[in-house]
Amino acid sequence: MPEWLAGRIELGKLAYNEVVAKYPEFKKVIDTQLSDDNYIVNVDGTVTKN
Repeated sequence: MPEWLAGRIELGKLAYNEVVAKYPEFKKVIDTQLSDDNYIVNVDGTVTKN
């Protein structure tokens, strides 16, 4: 599930800040997935391809 959430965050369908607030147990896996896919998290919860 965390990989799916990371994919939705990358597509802009979900906001990172909201997902991590709701599922703090998945934060580490989501962060790793975003980093592996070369995304950085912006302050507003969106992500940008690095």
